[in-house]
Amino acid sequence: MKISVLKPTLDAHNVKMVAVGLEHLGAEEFVQKAFFDGEVYVDEKKKTYQDLGYRRFNIISVFKALLNQISRQALSEARAKNIQGNLSGDGLQNGGLLIVSRGGGKVLLNHKESTPGDHVANAAILDALGIKDSSAGGAEDFSSVECDDDVCKE
Repeated sequence: MKISVLKPTLDAHNVKMVAVGLEHLGAEEFVQKAFFDGEVYVDEKKKTYQDLGYRRFNIISVFKALLNQISRQALSEARAKNIQGNLSGDGLQNGGLLIVSRGGGKVLLNHKESTPGDHVANAAILDALGIKDSSAGGAEDFSSVECDDDVCKE
């Protein structure tokens, strides 16, 4: 995933990357093929998704969403990287991205996907954390940046 290129930068600032999946089906492959370079947990009851207000598609809305340009672009990028999908598991649950301060006391960003493939740009993730990186990929020197309980700043 595109977010995984941020791992060196996030590690340098003591920021953890955590994914919460829907089911064990596919989670092992997700980790083995390094689709996400962080900790992966499974919430089969989908309580996390419900509590965060991440919506579920119905059979009609999912087809409409898959015709969306963002979804088509994400599918095209996956195919270009030879990432094959399958029709197993719950494909109707949308996810998102949640960034919280150290200790979880403050929400820095809560992005709810409107369509499959509606991901937050890496630059926006770094911005929410207060990390300056013009490459949005993570090779710059951040020795002047310090992180406290709320946010990272210079």
